[in-house]
Amino acid sequence: MSGLWFRIYDEALDDPRLQRLPASLFRAWFNLLCAASRNGGTLPDLPDLAFMLRTRPGALSRRLDALRAVGLVEEVDGELRPVEWEKRQFVRQDAQVGAEPMTAAERTRRWRERRARDAAGVTGDVTVTAIDLESNQETKTQTAPEGASACAGFNEFWQAFPSRDGDNPEQPALEAFRKAVAAGAEPEAIIGGAKAYASATAGRERRYVASAARWLSEERWRQAGPVPAAHAPIVETVWISATSPDWRTWADHWRATKGKSPPVDAKGGWRFPSKYPPAPLEQAA
Repeated sequence: MSGLWFRIYDEALDDPRLQRLPASLFRAWFNLLCAASRNGGTLPDLPDLAFMLRTRPGALSRRLDALRAVGLVEEVDGELRPVEWEKRQFVRQDAQVGAEPMTAAERTRRWRERRARDAAGVTGDVTVTAIDLESNQETKTQTAPEGASACAGFNEFWQAFPSRDGDNPEQPALEAFRKAVAAGAEPEAIIGGAKAYASATAGRERRYVASAARWLSEERWRQAGPVPAAHAPIVETVWISATSPDWRTWADHWRATKGKSPPVDAKGGWRFPSKYPPAPLEQAA
């Protein structure tokens, strides 16, 4: 037992993002708050978080995507965290003014100072006097970070990886790429996975595309399947929100026929063969 406390507000009763969640996603959201509290406000990497929540990485990844889609989880600097966590949890101690909420600017400054100390190999409390305040605003249009040419395959990976709305800094991606290669991953396999991911997300809103650093840290290239053929037949389906009455009808049908509930995609619903499940007479036939 860690003994840590975190704040949760009664306004959750009035938040439609929360109250419209299926029970499984609401439980996942609360468990993520506990995990963030243990991890300094950010969520651990997918394998560690899955172990902590006693679930499978694939199932957890789908829940995270669904919570991101409704605005309850966000990605900042390559890390996932509950929305507005900093605003509600962190305080700073000041001898003159006492305990005050830590502002987003202060949190960002401290994060950058830690990164600068780590890069310099310095430990302990050090005041950093010169930090590039725009260093975290890197985009794919900029040149590759220093040392990228020394990591075989990274430039090709970076060009293949899809762009996204939001932060996608190159330096953390380079570090994650190096770590993956050092652990035995083949650069060609990572590049191939990036191309498959780019193809799979071609029609998706850019805000739902993962950052390169997180995609690499979660080893998603191992999950990437072959790029779908251009001539593959299109199957007509109906997307149904998990908050609609039609979802409940399909959920009852799945539990009766498959013994489980339907999954939830990144948009907070699922695609079914039709708006309504087969009638009981059709099932018997």
